[in-house]
Amino acid sequence: MSLPFLNDFLSPYGLNVSEKKAEAFNRYMALLLVWSERMNLTAIREPRQIVIKHFFDSLTPALSPHFSPRGRLLDVGTGAGFPGVPLKIMFPSLELVLLDATKKRLMFLEAVIDALHLHDVELVHARAEDLAYDVRYREQFDQVTARAVASLPLLLEYTIPFVRIGGRAFLLKGPSVQTEFGDGQKIVSVLGAAFLSEERMFLPEEKAERRILWFSKQKMTPKRFPRKGLTKKGSSS
Repeated sequence: MSLPFLNDFLSPYGLNVSEKKAEAFNRYMALLLVWSERMNLTAIREPRQIVIKHFFDSLTPALSPHFSPRGRLLDVGTGAGFPGVPLKIMFPSLELVLLDATKKRLMFLEAVIDALHLHDVELVHARAEDLAYDVRYREQFDQVTARAVASLPLLLEYTIPFVRIGGRAFLLKGPSVQTEFGDGQKIVSVLGAAFLSEERMFLPEEKAERRILWFSKQKMTPKRFPRKGLTKKGSSS
């Protein structure tokens, strides 16, 4: 089911979903619907909407020249696996780490990884503000992403410490991010990064606007970041 939908949406951008990848997306969708009956993974139940609002939305960073289809990628606050799992399906050479603080979500993702036979995927049960002080993860990733889990300044604190020097962070946000941009700009240089670009995308059919913010890591993040006890506010989707 997802093959014609995704190909219709992605082919204008030069991406194609093979039969094998389409089957993986179909299995992912089936698991998402089954598990959502038992736990809060997504409120979206209609398959076409799942393709648009979860799969296509997760793949929008791959439409950017800043995105790399290989290397080590960390998805912070991955939830049901967005955007990390769709990116892994499309680009199997990615080494993916999925980070979430909720054990049940990671149980779901373990089932997805097994069913889709995904390789080079690691699940980590922790909070970003704690894991960022683990030398095995701090400044060890080529790319780090997060999908609208908090305000922009907080997302930057949660992601930039994991990015290696020369690597990138890309944050998926809604149009309301403009109201957060001033505070984000203030902290990005303190974290050792620089703003690279902002790209606007529109989801197919409903034309909902998405913003992808790209940051490049220039120097090591000071050891005091991320700070503990920060609140998650200003989330947009």
